Amino acid sequence: MGNMTDTVLTSIKNSVCTITLNRPERLNAINSTLLLDFRQAIDTALIDNQVGAIVLRGAGRAFCSGDDLKEFDAQSCNEEEARRFIEQIQDISRRI
Repeated sequence: MGNMTDTVLTSIKNSVCTITLNRPERLNAINSTLLLDFRQAIDTALIDNQVGAIVLRGAGRAFCSGDDLKEFDAQSCNEEEARRFIEQIQDISRRI
């Protein structure tokens, strides 16, 4: 696997896939890019037969501080957009 994006890092060692949220300057706050990259990393790990366990980490001093408030206006500009963002977060939670 060894996949690396700007917002999510993944690696596999000894059947353990480590997925690291990688926005330490924002305390790994969730923005739309991190959300998509995180989901892709989880989906990839779930179908990889080499993976026996998944470890979730956050780079820096926090795992995840929640929604990125700098993107709050874009995430909640209308009810449809807000629902879509919340559903994407809930979808990741179900996968975990």
